[in-house]
Amino acid sequence: MCQIWRKLLALVQRRLLPQQGPAPALASALVALTLLPLARHGRLVMLDGTLLSSMVLLWWGLLLAQGSMSKLLRGGLLAGLATSALLLLKAPVALPVLATALLLRWLDRDLGGRDWRWLLVALALGLLPGLAWHGWHGWLRGPEQALEMWTSQGVARLGQGIEGHSGGPWPPLLEVLKGGWPWLPLWPFGIALAWRERRSRWGRWVLGLTAMASLLVLPLQTQLPWYSLLLWPPFCLALGPVLVGLVRRDGALALPGAAGLRAVPRLWCGLGVLVLAAAAVGGVGLWPALRPAALVALPAGLGLLLGGTWLASGRCKQRLGGLITLALGFWLSLALLFSGPLWLWELNELWPVKPAALQVQTQVQAQALAGADLHLWRQGERPSLNWYLARRVQLADGPGDLQGDGQGVSWLLSEPRPEPAGWDCQPGPGPQAGQPMATLRLWRCQRR
Repeated sequence: MCQIWRKLLALVQRRLLPQQGPAPALASALVALTLLPLARHGRLVMLDGTLLSSMVLLWWGLLLAQGSMSKLLRGGLLAGLATSALLLLKAPVALPVLATALLLRWLDRDLGGRDWRWLLVALALGLLPGLAWHGWHGWLRGPEQALEMWTSQGVARLGQGIEGHSGGPWPPLLEVLKGGWPWLPLWPFGIALAWRERRSRWGRWVLGLTAMASLLVLPLQTQLPWYSLLLWPPFCLALGPVLVGLVRRDGALALPGAAGLRAVPRLWCGLGVLVLAAAAVGGVGLWPALRPAALVALPAGLGLLLGGTWLASGRCKQRLGGLITLALGFWLSLALLFSGPLWLWELNELWPVKPAALQVQTQVQAQALAGADLHLWRQGERPSLNWYLARRVQLADGPGDLQGDGQGVSWLLSEPRPEPAGWDCQPGPGPQAGQPMATLRLWRCQRR
């Protein structure tokens, strides 16, 4: 789905800047193609990729609704169906996204009263599947349970951290600072250009969508890494014309402070030297554990060095080659990253969940522990383990987290033998014949 939304994003940029040809649209898609957070979470087969595709499809549908009645109906129907998808995927996001897009479309001032009537009729038709599902859900389960996905997935996450995931606006801001490279230095210039062009459709939409995404993500008290994905589509739209201006030496280079924009290629050259030096140190064997990371970083370092050098050139064709080289270097690094296990660091994927869960489930059944508490010893939360075991596995980092049952026994899941102070731990039963061995097993710990 992430591949789809990149194409849709290019179509949105094309509608926002029709007079500049396809270059800004291609530049925005290029940025989206080489951003690590988008690539990583797209690989996880999460609903957030579909969420982004639906959101961008909504924008494109409304921008497409212009001119003839058929275009108005087609664009409104697309926008309505996209909103229905948002209602099914993550309902609390649907209303602010739709309201913001409709407000921005109204501010374009290119639709008459009759046009709006046809657009809203088609929009309402497209909304019917999503509204019908929520109506059926409310009739089947009752209003209280039907509204739970709005309250627990929306309002509750504004005011409190859920399952220990809290932090206010700082986690998504850090995600942008970490994941926006190599394009992050251009983002302030993109926002400055949008502000200068705020009376144009492109500037108004970029500023409005950036504000909408920020207000949806930053106030949340529950923060997960993929929540920041909503910030990236406006980020890519803002950078398209800036990249084109950097290659053509026009447009964005007329901004106040454009000397800083012209210095960005030199910044990329410096970063490329640092990345290549770090890769060389890791690759010569001083730290063998760094060799896989050094191999991954090598194309990105070369792309930064060569691309930055050529983007600082006085020739337009060489600058275009520099942009392609920079993007290609980062794309190759992403391809190498995803060919190995390094890209899963954020999910604590230190061991495969399914074989471990099957083995633990067998041990639980052998010990008749259906109602006993299980503790994951000194490891991070693994929601997939909870799902496979159909129970919540508690986290335990020390003996103070172990309560024990009436006989002073606690059951721990761990790879090595756990050694909590004051407890004696013995392994539970081994796997049955034919069952795959897993790195995680069950331990019976008795209070001394």
